[in-house]
Amino acid sequence: MIKRNNPLNIRAGRSRWMGAASSETGSFVTFLTVAYGYRAAWKLLANYHRYYHLWTLRQVINRWAPPHENNTATYVRNVSHLTGLGPDALLPSPQQDMELWVPVLTAMTVIEQGMAWTQVPQREIRRAWQMAFQPQE
Repeated sequence: MIKRNNPLNIRAGRSRWMGAASSETGSFVTFLTVAYGYRAAWKLLANYHRYYHLWTLRQVINRWAPPHENNTATYVRNVSHLTGLGPDALLPSPQQDMELWVPVLTAMTVIEQGMAWTQVPQREIRRAWQMAFQPQE
């Protein structure tokens, strides 16, 4: 089970996320569904690439899970190991390459939620990418 339908533990803040529960309390956003939680993660990761020029796992994770709050080096090492991606390899935008990034979101969910790889809802990750980047009819 994914806490707060927020698989990557997105913090509450000024952003008004599509699918966020109206009665947010605490430090983290509560989403109506897991797909909305993943949609927000896709949007944030794409913004990291586009606006902050974070193009490697190490750069992305250092912003996502900063060292003053996390063991970021271990987080990077674990995501790199789980995905087979080098921590300093240049990555395309999540918006441009869903297939490359699905394992990254899966690995981040494993770490953030303490889940096994096989428990992570791959279908919801892919559905959320479509919600984030494909025009809705």
